[in-house]
Amino acid sequence: MGLFKRPGSKKWWMRFYHDGKLIAMSTKTENEKIAKKKFDIIKGEIAKGTYKHIGQNEQITLERYAKEFFLPWAETNLKPKSYHRYKVSLNQLLPFFGKSKLRKIHHRQLEKYRETRGQSVSQTTINRDFACLKSLFSHAIKDNYCEENPVKKIRFHKEAYKAFFYLTENEARKLLDACDATHIKTFVLLGLNTGMRTQEMLRLTWDDISFEDKTILIRDSKSGNDDNVPMNDAVSTYLTALKRNSDFVVSSSRMGQYKDIRKAWNRVVKKAGITDKKCTPHILRHTFATTLVRNGVDLLTVKELGRWSDLKLVQRYAHVSKDHRTRVANILGERFGGDTKGDTVSK
Repeated sequence: MGLFKRPGSKKWWMRFYHDGKLIAMSTKTENEKIAKKKFDIIKGEIAKGTYKHIGQNEQITLERYAKEFFLPWAETNLKPKSYHRYKVSLNQLLPFFGKSKLRKIHHRQLEKYRETRGQSVSQTTINRDFACLKSLFSHAIKDNYCEENPVKKIRFHKEAYKAFFYLTENEARKLLDACDATHIKTFVLLGLNTGMRTQEMLRLTWDDISFEDKTILIRDSKSGNDDNVPMNDAVSTYLTALKRNSDFVVSSSRMGQYKDIRKAWNRVVKKAGITDKKCTPHILRHTFATTLVRNGVDLLTVKELGRWSDLKLVQRYAHVSKDHRTRVANILGERFGGDTKGDTVSK
């Protein structure tokens, strides 16, 4: 009984007794933590008497694959927010598809799910469910439990972008003035000037700051990769003068790294008198992008500075610069208008 590796194999195997038979089967993973979770699930089912061994020619149900393979992988490899989103979706998907064999699930069943689920939730929520299911099938194909992904035949709903809130330049200054502690002022200043996400700022260490190159290294960004963002003079000057209380930039001598900024955030928002907006920390990122666009920065540059994955995500900021087209048209006039005073057309 236990986990082991076969000679020449990098993947973990598990060995256990069931109905008097010694069974050895691959966990289909090289990650020991995931392998252990899969083995613990099987041991629990054996103890309850609910375990059914899947032989080489048998087909696994969606519910079993989700619990034994997909969710353990997601918990280990995805960020907590993404893992939680998958769990929420599977709580709805399993009652509908759970007992179905993976190989037997057809796109027509998915359309039926869309129709039924659409009676109580938004199109966006259904898209999230289908995204979860699409990822599950992709992994099942890699594990040789099915041959095709039926979700690929489904057309996702087109999602309308939600209205976003941002701070005016006056409100942003009031928010900075309201900062009554170093850690929250550092957080607000970084957010407004770099567009970094909340967790990126809270994880930021002094080793990630290059004052020589005026860049900030963002480790394990939303895309999963490391990235660099430019540091303007305001941020560079502020951070240079900042007393270092710990390895983390947003910190204090008492707390060290801050895991949650909401208490301080809510306090300074109230102090700044910002009450008519949905003012979460993410508003700093919206304000960063909006201010750039309003000052004539093109959307592609905003995308690169804010590290958005798709230009479509930045196009929602385009409308905030109402005089943008006029400004561009005037540039052409300055270049090609010439001196029109007293001009006459000779015949």
